[in-house]
Amino acid sequence: MEKQKKTYLKSFTEKVGPKSIQDMKEIIIAEEKNIRGSYEISTEWVPPESFVDHILEDSVFIMEFIITHGENSHDTKHTADVKQDLMLLENQLPFFIFQKLFGSHMEKLGIMGTVEQFILNFFSLKIKTKTNFRHFTDMFRCVYEESLEETPNLNDLTGEAIGEMANADYLSRAGVKFKTPSEWKSSERERSHSGNLQPMTSISSGKETDDYSLHVSFKEGCLVMSSFRADEASETILRNVIAFEQSHGAVNPFTSNYINFINLLITNERDVEVLTAEDDKRFKPWPEGTDKFAIPRLVVKEPRLRCPPSRLRAPATADLTSLPAADSHGDSWDCGCPDTRVIKKKSSQYRSIAMNLKAHYKSRRNRYWATLSKVYFPDLLTGTATCAAVFLLFLTLIGTVASVIQAYKSFESVPPTIIYMTSKADQRKDAP
Repeated sequence: MEKQKKTYLKSFTEKVGPKSIQDMKEIIIAEEKNIRGSYEISTEWVPPESFVDHILEDSVFIMEFIITHGENSHDTKHTADVKQDLMLLENQLPFFIFQKLFGSHMEKLGIMGTVEQFILNFFSLKIKTKTNFRHFTDMFRCVYEESLEETPNLNDLTGEAIGEMANADYLSRAGVKFKTPSEWKSSERERSHSGNLQPMTSISSGKETDDYSLHVSFKEGCLVMSSFRADEASETILRNVIAFEQSHGAVNPFTSNYINFINLLITNERDVEVLTAEDDKRFKPWPEGTDKFAIPRLVVKEPRLRCPPSRLRAPATADLTSLPAADSHGDSWDCGCPDTRVIKKKSSQYRSIAMNLKAHYKSRRNRYWATLSKVYFPDLLTGTATCAAVFLLFLTLIGTVASVIQAYKSFESVPPTIIYMTSKADQRKDAP
């Protein structure tokens, strides 16, 4: 990797010139105190000259990599691996240094727009113009958080954490349907077009329908959630965003709460089957070599957090820290901290939804009706057969009742037979 960094630095120098590289070094020297202050772990042991060289090489490597492997280039395994490494919490650089180093060179590099726009385009993200994020991990956290803005009640963290909630299997037995926002909108349009029904307030299009949405709603017996591809890249992003949220008390733990909600929703293989069995068209394109059945469309493979790799306000690069490197699954993140081995739960924006789901499941009427629907009306063919059987049973019942009535009327029309009972004395009296 060090050799590749040198190669990228040489390539970048040829584009902007040696003077620009020297100017960038001077910027880093001027901002050295702020950069060092961005790290919670002390970097005083790193000599100033080495520190400046590290920051320059890492910054240029990231920028040159993004320029070379833009969104229109072929996404090789190497590109995907480096992309994942850029998401690791311990590999972050303060974002302000990117703006200071490259902001004045964008035109020279043939790039339209700002540094922020260029990096967001590389990761296929959308974010508010005035959103300030600390680094790449925080950038994804902001994208997740902004997906809740269309639903104000999901921005409320004043309530308690979710204590308990029925899982997907039990909810399905109580008649709860699981839909994506696009499926919910389609069903809404069908309802509004059939008869004079007024369309309900729909889930607004936009951020709750993309791959980085935390939107959840429960209405008319449907749990509406955005689906996402649960591959290694998505899991890496989620793990690092959660680690960042869990180690920064000033940050709202919206993503952590979402994964906790998913943990309660999916507790066993049957829950996975419930969420994956409805319609294959709802799935994202599956990565090559992925076991489609093993990964649900609404959950990462193992959302529990082992341990945040560091407690950095803007985490340092691997070159500047003594932290163990973490792989894409976070297998080496376990530092033994008892308070960070699982997601901390203080309050949740999904508490009201969890309470409504719990009430829905506890309703006997919902469970009985769901059982009736699933056993006798699971599809058109079975439903038709059930209706035909009920109709035949009704005809049989009518025939039976008619036969009973006819038999009763026939019995009433027969004249009664009078049997006279005489005593023995009367019989002797009547004898000759």
